[in-house]
Amino acid sequence: MGNILLYSELFGTLFLVGNALTHRGNLHLQSTGVSVVQWQLCAALSQRPEKSANLSTLAAQLCTSRQNIKQVAQGLMMKGWLRMEKDPADSRALLLALTPECEEFWDRRVTIDRDFLVSTFGSFADDELQETIGVLQRLYKRLEGSV
Repeated sequence: MGNILLYSELFGTLFLVGNALTHRGNLHLQSTGVSVVQWQLCAALSQRPEKSANLSTLAAQLCTSRQNIKQVAQGLMMKGWLRMEKDPADSRALLLALTPECEEFWDRRVTIDRDFLVSTFGSFADDELQETIGVLQRLYKRLEGSV
């Protein structure tokens, strides 16, 4: 069964780390008017070869609801960074796609955002980071089916 005290401490620590990363990310982006959640939605889309995805795919990838994705997307659409269109493969589904303005914005911030990531994670050795990523990915796979 394992050590319930360790499980409890890990759960609490992960919760706090998630909150701290969200807070730190929002502070980093404060002057842009973009939230860390919007940043993650843009990042999720930019990693896709077609730079677009439907609401359900994004909701599953970001571990949230379609309604939440749609709400975040609406804020980005108001900025002119996203467009919503019918999926040609499924007329019932909506696709979210990045606009060139969005991609240009993030391209201009590459150095600033790289510095943010270095200031957040740079004190860890590569092997520590790789091990942490591996453990968190295994945990995420285990949780994926239960959300």
